[in-house]
Amino acid sequence: MFVETVRIENLSNNSYVVGSESSGQCVVIDPVRDIDHYTAIASNHGVRIAYVLETHLHNDFISGSRELASQTGCQVGASASGGLLFPSMRLKEGDDLDLGEFKLRVMHTPGHTPESISYLVEENGRPTAIFTGGALMPGGAARVDLLGSRIAPSWRVGCTTRSTRSCSNFPRP
Repeated sequence: MFVETVRIENLSNNSYVVGSESSGQCVVIDPVRDIDHYTAIASNHGVRIAYVLETHLHNDFISGSRELASQTGCQVGASASGGLLFPSMRLKEGDDLDLGEFKLRVMHTPGHTPESISYLVEENGRPTAIFTGGALMPGGAARVDLLGSRIAPSWRVGCTTRSTRSCSNFPRP
């Protein structure tokens, strides 16, 4: 399995390409509009982009999901509760995407946005990584006050409790 991070400094965003050279497939998580980064990484690893996945609706930049789907034929996946107005896989808690060497399990992790989902990587049934789209960061969690102070306190508690419980099985470094 390989993971490549695409850092977009001017947007304060990270995208990821996660793939398996043995299965010949990869996924792109939270792509920005300029998709050349992702197609080059896939080409360098000799894999095809099978899925492009969103962790939440990004209102701060234009996603490259539809462009990647158009150019590569991959499937777009996003939260079932996100209300996307174009064809996509409507992902919900417990859905799995099998990429051969590993699978991605969908976790509903509201907090940063109501529809936020995370992708838990499992290899041989063991969790090995998680992609949260900014919901979790080293030492903390993302802002949960984006929809107002009335909603934020209850989300913060739910997000922190859910994420801590879900990630407690990760191997310790």
